[in-house]
Amino acid sequence: ATEQWVGPRISPCFSLRTTPMGWNADGTCTPSGGGFNANRSSVAGGVFGTDHAPTREPRQRNVNFLDELSQAEQRDQMQQQQQMQQQQQQQQQQQQQQMLLHQQQMEQQQRQQMEHQHHQHHQHQQHHQHHQQHQQHHQQQLEQQQMQQQMQQQ
Repeated sequence: ATEQWVGPRISPCFSLRTTPMGWNADGTCTPSGGGFNANRSSVAGGVFGTDHAPTREPRQRNVNFLDELSQAEQRDQMQQQQQMQQQQQQQQQQQQQQMLLHQQQMEQQQRQQMEHQHHQHHQHQQHHQHHQQHQQHHQQQLEQQQMQQQMQQQ
């Protein structure tokens, strides 16, 4: 028996190659690394370390969640805008009310002035006479003062 003992045939997966390799789901071995790998899925986009096909649900759920988030943000923004608008409206209303009040007051004052003028008109003749008397009185006082000054000077 000069034949050399070769030993058992080694499947490529057990050979000491540095290229990555992996087991497939059906038990076959892929030396190129395209097979089963605990750190990768053998199915594109699938679950890590398994052969499960990618599940679309969580991604969908996430999308919905994101939608809900953005909707909530929009809703908040809308509410803020509405609040702002309401506040602005309130301020405007207050300003309008103040303006109205101011106008009313002005009108009242004008009315009072009108009435006042009306009264004054009635009393005007009397007042005029009184005014003349007052002037005369004033003149008399002035004359008296002048007289006194003259007296003092003399």
